[in-house]
Amino acid sequence: MADARHRDARHRGSHAYDDEIQQRHRASHPPLIEESPAPAPPSPAAAANDNDNDNGDLPALTLSERLRSEHRGQLMYCVESRTVANKDVWVLNVAEMQRLNLQVMRNRLAKLAVVDLRVEVGDAWSERNARELERVMHAYCDALRDWDYMNSQRSAHEFINDPFKLCSSQARDHSLMEESGLMDKMPSRWRALLPRRQVVPDDAEAPQLPGHARGHWKKTRDLRAVTERLMYGILGGLALVVPMLVMVLHNTVLTALLTVSVATILFAALCAFYAEVGPMQLVGATAAYAAVLVVFVGTTNSLS
Repeated sequence: MADARHRDARHRGSHAYDDEIQQRHRASHPPLIEESPAPAPPSPAAAANDNDNDNGDLPALTLSERLRSEHRGQLMYCVESRTVANKDVWVLNVAEMQRLNLQVMRNRLAKLAVVDLRVEVGDAWSERNARELERVMHAYCDALRDWDYMNSQRSAHEFINDPFKLCSSQARDHSLMEESGLMDKMPSRWRALLPRRQVVPDDAEAPQLPGHARGHWKKTRDLRAVTERLMYGILGGLALVVPMLVMVLHNTVLTALLTVSVATILFAALCAFYAEVGPMQLVGATAAYAAVLVVFVGTTNSLS
């Protein structure tokens, strides 16, 4: 009886030992699992035609790490507040998203170029690819025109009134940035700057919607036009009066030559920086200005 119990104990011990060995073996040699074959990659024509009907789930664009970092830095950034000391104002540059849109369009054109290169001599493009090329090219040209319009609006508006920027110092944009969760979903590298952001908008007492009322916009436009004409008139008069006064008060040939030379160079430089004129118009205006000064110098020397 004792021998039977001893044999049973050894039998159970051997089973436990075998189970332990099997567990160790399975841990060190996991069973092989046959993976399902990967789906075949789509053809370039199918990848280019990523409309909502058939290929809406395909990735439209893949950015490298440096491109994505540069894009995020231009898309959202902070500037120092103009009204509150030691506080930052966060800006969402919506126009930067148009640059991403341009890159998406260029990616589609590149895929269509692959299709074009695969077409043999004498073969014809399919009607589907031709329509897709027309659609993508038209969309790309529209995107370029939109980008030019966005750039023109940058110089036509002040920073806080730029229609393609959301600024947290304005109540209308501050509420949008908070409600959309934009401030909570920013990259971790910017979270250290969040405690410095300006919490209360500048126009919290009198918030305004984007743009202005039509009557206010017309008055502002007319006032700006009058101010520009007045400023250019005063600067044009000073550009002639100041050199003439210098040459009359110091009536020497050397003074006249130096005054005409310096005044002409300054006039050309100011026109090049601030006047929206072409190269030929700039040359003509500079030559006319120099001619007036030279005539004045000749008349002054003849009288003396």
